Amino acid sequence: FYYTISSQYKLDAAVQEEELTSMRRQLGQKTSELDRVHRDLTKANNDLKETRNKLREQELLTVQTKSSSDQATTSLNDLRQKLTNTMNDLSAKTLELTKSQADLAQVKSDYDHITEANEKYHADMVEYGNTMQAR
Repeated sequence: FYYTISSQYKLDAAVQEEELTSMRRQLGQKTSELDRVHRDLTKANNDLKETRNKLREQELLTVQTKSSSDQATTSLNDLRQKLTNTMNDLSAKTLELTKSQADLAQVKSDYDHITEANEKYHADMVEYGNTMQAR
């Protein structure tokens, strides 16, 4: 009887260890994904700053050079479009980051619940073993 319980305990512990390993792997993947999104977001933010600076420079050039007004306006519009595209990209990356953070929080919550259940299970088995030894 004790051998059967011990075998079942080992089987349950192995299953829980597999689940924990899977959760750790998911946590690592989500962390890597979050890091990638963060790098993309930082790059998009830097691109946005660069584009804004170029836009300001172009606007000054337009004021200073009346003779090339048409060419400067075209360039300005191109930069505005790039700024709009960069801002849209930044918004998309922000949404992706928010989703990744929510996914990461869920994985961590699941991991915490499994860890807590595993600890309770181990404590119950120790108590059961002590009860069996006392008999």
